[in-house]
Amino acid sequence: MLARVMIAALVVVTSAVSAWADDWEVTRIRGGVFALDNGQWVQLFRGSVVSDDRVIKSAPDGRATFVRSQETIELSPNTTAQIADIDGFTTIYNHAGTVGVDAEARNVKHLAVQTSILAAVVKGTAFSVRSDGAASTVAVFRGTVEVSDSRSSQPVSLGAGQEVSATPTQVVSAAKVTPVSGAVTPPPRPSTTTSGATGASDANRTTTGASGSSGSGTSSSDAAKDAEKAAKEADKADKADKADKDDKDDKDDKDDKDDDDDDDDD
Repeated sequence: MLARVMIAALVVVTSAVSAWADDWEVTRIRGGVFALDNGQWVQLFRGSVVSDDRVIKSAPDGRATFVRSQETIELSPNTTAQIADIDGFTTIYNHAGTVGVDAEARNVKHLAVQTSILAAVVKGTAFSVRSDGAASTVAVFRGTVEVSDSRSSQPVSLGAGQEVSATPTQVVSAAKVTPVSGAVTPPPRPSTTTSGATGASDANRTTTGASGSSGSGTSSSDAAKDAEKAAKEADKADKADKADKDDKDDKDDKDDKDDDDDDDDD
């Protein structure tokens, strides 16, 4: 009986560790950063844990660093993205804004950042992807990144200090590779120690979304559809937030008008 209890406990602990392995922890944060959970934006804090497939966004004053093992994702202000992991392949869907990535080759075999215009695939590097809908730009700080779009027949390889841009009418090509410009900086290197290794610290974490939602066996096309659906849900949540704010503003205006009318009566 004792042996069965010990085995059951071991299974529970192992399952919990596997679940944490797919999640991303917020190690640095500033300003407003949120995760979409059941159609509502939930504010994140340092130590918050976000599961795979959740849409995350930053406000104009928001910036956050997400860490999983030797992978680091830096969310810049005014950015909306989604991180999905399917059978060991991590895809970051950058819907808008700038996402910085730092991934160690020995621990990350496959990682990509995808926008509506292009995709950047790496094995171990530090780079950023900037997207505003009209154009997408990939800038590499360390290692090598392979950049392609749906219309170009040949992917372009970028090395450290290089960048390339694409638009809906301009394909990725080697002729358009230029030195990195602007003040874009790589994300911070992940710590060699795993944050929250003890059970006590795990208990204090704030978890957003269901763990283990990586969807083993799901195709990349299904993942892209899920990302598109999530983006629509995020847009719907943004509109709901705006509607709530407008309603509050209208109510405040009405209250102010009523106060003015009362003053006139006096």
